[in-house]
Amino acid sequence: MEAIDPTLCSLKTRVRDAIADRVEAAKGLSLADAFVPDVYEPLQRALQKFLPSLLFTGVETTGNDTYTTWRSTTSKGSKLRFHQLSSGEKNVLTILFPLIEPAMLRILDAFRKTDQKKAPLTRTLLIDEPENHLHESLQRQLLDFLREATREKGVQVLVATHSGSILDEAHSNELYIMQAATNTAQGKSQISRAVDDDPSLGLIRRAFGCTSRMANPGPTLVVEGDEKLTTNDGLSDLTIYRELFRDLVNKDLIIPRGGRQSCKEAVLGIQTHLKRLRISSGVVAILDGDLTCAKDDTSGEIKVLYSPMSTIENWFLAEHSISELLHRHGSAYSLQEALKCREDIITQQRDFEIVRRIKEKFIYRTIRSKGDTIEDAYSSVTDEIAEIQIAHRSIDLTNLEKVAASEVDAAIKDKTAWRTFDGKRMFKEFAAKLVAEPLRKLGKATIMFDLLDAVKKAPEFVEFRATLADALGLSAPVAQKL
Repeated sequence: MEAIDPTLCSLKTRVRDAIADRVEAAKGLSLADAFVPDVYEPLQRALQKFLPSLLFTGVETTGNDTYTTWRSTTSKGSKLRFHQLSSGEKNVLTILFPLIEPAMLRILDAFRKTDQKKAPLTRTLLIDEPENHLHESLQRQLLDFLREATREKGVQVLVATHSGSILDEAHSNELYIMQAATNTAQGKSQISRAVDDDPSLGLIRRAFGCTSRMANPGPTLVVEGDEKLTTNDGLSDLTIYRELFRDLVNKDLIIPRGGRQSCKEAVLGIQTHLKRLRISSGVVAILDGDLTCAKDDTSGEIKVLYSPMSTIENWFLAEHSISELLHRHGSAYSLQEALKCREDIITQQRDFEIVRRIKEKFIYRTIRSKGDTIEDAYSSVTDEIAEIQIAHRSIDLTNLEKVAASEVDAAIKDKTAWRTFDGKRMFKEFAAKLVAEPLRKLGKATIMFDLLDAVKKAPEFVEFRATLADALGLSAPVAQKL
């Protein structure tokens, strides 16, 4: 940082000397006739991109003191000296200047007609965590600036960063991972390419959800749902999963990937990446129990656990969870009253649940075109649509409705509906009742966080977490924390 000011000042002297040399070398050429390049143009260009409110105005001399001057729109346009710039402005200049300086020197050499065949200056720039000094929008522009600078022979840049913005903008040939010595075979480099090519990088980004997660892999959960806010007034699916499983998995490695098929594809992509890095961390998909009655599969290529609940919110409707919540807040509302409220809501959901079960019998699948020509692709799509139409024509809706109604009524009768019905819909209604009556001083978000604490103590959930810990390959001491 201290060298920036004197370097810029010395450039003015070197330009003046170069002009004098050209005038002396060319007889009859006056100073006014000499074309004088703007050696500071690369600096001005960088400022315009990264610090648009700052302008370099030149070099001035007062007595024996030579210094640079700057003008900032944030200081009402008055001239500033380098030491008067903000710490943020000086930090940005410090990051960029090692690449700006060679560009300015090339302009000066061209003016002086220095031999262009001489070996270029070899220069390696190390930048550590530029995100500490650059706004997120500027972080994205940094890579383009660095790419332009490294087009010059002999210039390379190494950036150590945790910035998601920078990593998401990087190409596959720009991404390297430094692994811990314990994960590196003897005699092998700790630094390796993250992925082989851009298509592979795209697949890994879709699997992890963002680039930064692939740099620090560990035990990973891929879950249904997304990180956007749901109808539960402030808690997303991701927030709930992170709170429930934070003792097992780093929160950044609990990854929501939407539907079931997307989750399974994400697990496969992450496993491929970990295998390439020779990392044996477990990767498991947790899928909602829903209505399919699918069984866990932790022995195959993709490890899948099905929740005992239809959705993540069904855990909140367990008797144990409700009892803990009422006890914590000393509510006069009895457990029996709360359970009666839950059963009333379940009964109100009957028709919706019948329709939901009928819809589950329909065929849902993504139709993908196949073939190398337009004709083949069109034919493959037409064939798949025909198959679905044939399957749908064989569906007996009257019988489906009877079967669905029988299943729903049986669940209501045997008191298992709180587990198998749509938990998101039921909990929305149940939480509204609690806020309106016994726990009116609490908001829905507070109720949900209190219920999360209660869920963790429920015997059934403790058992599910133990199964998950085993699937992730966690050690016995870690599992015992459950």
